Amino acid sequence: MIQSCVTKNSLPRLIEPVHASDNSVAMTGLLIFDDEYRYAHIDPYLAEIHGLTVAAVRGKHIEEVLPQLATLVKPMLQKVLLLGQPILGHTLTYQQRKHSELNRDWLVSYYPLLATNGKVIGVISIMIGLGD
Repeated sequence: MIQSCVTKNSLPRLIEPVHASDNSVAMTGLLIFDDEYRYAHIDPYLAEIHGLTVAAVRGKHIEEVLPQLATLVKPMLQKVLLLGQPILGHTLTYQQRKHSELNRDWLVSYYPLLATNGKVIGVISIMIGLGD
């Protein structure tokens, strides 16, 4: 079970199960944003469905990478960064860049990433694809 807050020390334990599945059971993705809304991590699966590479995304602001999605996601990131509380089970629908004619529904949860001193330093987003 994922705790409601994640620290830098617990992050590797959180990432492993998502990547270990190799996205074979469900379409899952993991994103990490820093406190300035830049991608600190995007898994290869999410990068690929947007027609991007991990290297092309890392360090860039969400508006630079997916401007159409930024208007939907940034308010969630802001809330988690400000309040330090997770947002669980938010449904998000958007067009994937790689398959621009397809809309994809996602179940998304956002968790605060905490430094060892308890300060919120980012947001971890776990995405699960819904439907086929």
